[in-house]
Amino acid sequence: MALSNLVVQQIYQGDGSNTDFLIPFQVIDDDSTETFVYLVSEDGTETLQTEGEFQDYTLTGANPPLEPINTTVVFNTAPAEGEKVIIKRVISLKQDLNLTVNGDPNPEGIERALDRITAICQQLAEELGRSIRVPIVLSTSGDDLLLDASSIGTSRKFIGVDSEGALQLYDPEEIHDGTMPAGGANGYALVFENGAATWVDLNVDVFSARFNEQFQAAGLKDFLMKIIDASYAAPSVSLAATGSSTIREKGDEVTSTTLTATITKKSEDITQVRFYLGGDLIETIEEPSASGGAEQYAWTGSFTDNSTFSVQVDDSNTNAANASRSFTFVYPYYVGAGAAELSAANVAGLTKRIITSTATRQETITATAGQVLYFAYPASYGDLTSILDANNFETISDWTKRTENITGLDGNAVSYNIYEFNNPVVAGDYTYTFKR
Repeated sequence: MALSNLVVQQIYQGDGSNTDFLIPFQVIDDDSTETFVYLVSEDGTETLQTEGEFQDYTLTGANPPLEPINTTVVFNTAPAEGEKVIIKRVISLKQDLNLTVNGDPNPEGIERALDRITAICQQLAEELGRSIRVPIVLSTSGDDLLLDASSIGTSRKFIGVDSEGALQLYDPEEIHDGTMPAGGANGYALVFENGAATWVDLNVDVFSARFNEQFQAAGLKDFLMKIIDASYAAPSVSLAATGSSTIREKGDEVTSTTLTATITKKSEDITQVRFYLGGDLIETIEEPSASGGAEQYAWTGSFTDNSTFSVQVDDSNTNAANASRSFTFVYPYYVGAGAAELSAANVAGLTKRIITSTATRQETITATAGQVLYFAYPASYGDLTSILDANNFETISDWTKRTENITGLDGNAVSYNIYEFNNPVVAGDYTYTFKR
């Protein structure tokens, strides 16, 4: 037969279900020993597979057993996704055609021998295609490419070609040969000028006309830092706490929050991050990311009144940066309409506004016929000075203020200013602006 292609091997990708893989080359001797099958794991480990019904795989022919030419590798277990299957033709380097002096040439045998030689050449070409080669521009001989086994030893070596084109083994310290000269010491810099590299001593002690003083530098880095007048810059940090943006009624318990410190490194590496609740240390991160970034802590516990979390960030300077985030609790406002002379407890049954103290507050109150209007808030905020209606007319004289206690969600009796409109109203919506 004639070889119809140059294929020596084929690589397939496993998918966890496919068991059949086509042999892409012609088998010269109809012999399974010419077909080598490897399974390659995800980490690149190659394992030679064995052929046989109870082994790793079997070979099938075009029409076995009448046509025993192997065409397919059939795995007993499908290669997993991420694994690779390599099918390779490997022919032993031998010549088994024997023609007697007086015997007639056997055309079939001669063709088979030529096919075998061609297949061996293809095999060698494939192997050489994956080898490290010397460029053809170098004039080399067999001796030039021979490594001295006695010089290899057990230490790590580098393979290189010298100026004569000969292959050499070099110790790591010999790599200075060529454009990297030997020498140098602490504080030296390698300077390339006029086609050559030389070491320059930058440990200097000179008088500087620019600075009008003696100038000293311990090496290149120190030299540059002094020229640009580099100084220390502290890191920066911001703190976020889930739920901290909500204003809560006093007594509304907080039991957990996630603290996130976002850190920006400046001059020095970050060395430690500490989280606090009030003045109490609650978490220390001993090995934060040296380059900054986000550091988190999931806090659990309980509080029902104003509380502040903070974070402290250290680099080479202790307490280099800090940030805080507070939880705010308030006693609510109460607004609405109801019967005249409602008790303080019933005023607390009106619409609740959980807001911080504000000097001006506009409210629209819905009332039914015969009801009066109410506006109440903690007495500690101070008295109102003005109550304007929707037409911006002053009405404060139409309201009566009394101060009574309302029991908060936290169980405390809190003094409230309760403003009650003096006159029953008809059904409708009433807008007023309350000012302190």
